Amino acid sequence: MRGPFRQAQDLFDFLGGHLPEERVASWRPEDSWAIVTFLLAAHGCSLPKGGIDADNAAGVSVQRCGAETR
Repeated sequence: MRGPFRQAQDLFDFLGGHLPEERVASWRPEDSWAIVTFLLAAHGCSLPKGGIDADNAAGVSVQRCGAETR
C-alpha cells in the first residue's frame, strides 16, 4: 500500500514505478514531469511558472489542490 501523495515528487515517483516495462526504455524524465504538471494543473493545483521539475517538485504541495475553488 502506498502512502498519500503530499508533494509533486511523490506523484513523479509513483508514476515512474508503475510505467509498463516496454515504455521504460523510451521514457524520459521530462515526459514524466510533463504528465505530473498536467495532472496537477487539471486538479487546480498552484504550480510554479514553467511547470514542475526535479528542482521544485519537493516544494509543490498536492494536498487540497483546487480546494479554494470548491
